[in-house]
Amino acid sequence: MRIVFVFFAVASAILQNVTAFSSTKLTRLRSSSLKMNVEQNKSAKEIRVGVIGAGRIGLVHLEAITKAPGVTPVIISNPTVSKAEKAAKQFNLPQFTADAMDVIKDPDVDAVWIC
Repeated sequence: MRIVFVFFAVASAILQNVTAFSSTKLTRLRSSSLKMNVEQNKSAKEIRVGVIGAGRIGLVHLEAITKAPGVTPVIISNPTVSKAEKAAKQFNLPQFTADAMDVIKDPDVDAVWIC
């Protein structure tokens, strides 16, 4: 028993300044300092995206897709077709459907975003 206690005491002393293992230190949330520089490639092909899912996360992702350079959403699907229709109108998509396979098989779609 004494060996185990000594081990934990030594380990505790060694790891005292390591936040991931310390139970006495609190990790504070801090804003990210990451920055992204976007370079335009004039010869790059426009990527046409189909989105599957018009729930809350699907709409968040669709909004981000519409703001991304070189990416154009062209179709959205959702089992509740009224949600797909509403999202298509909100983000000016030319097509919407209730069937995810329509998005996957659409010849105008280069990439499928599943939400």
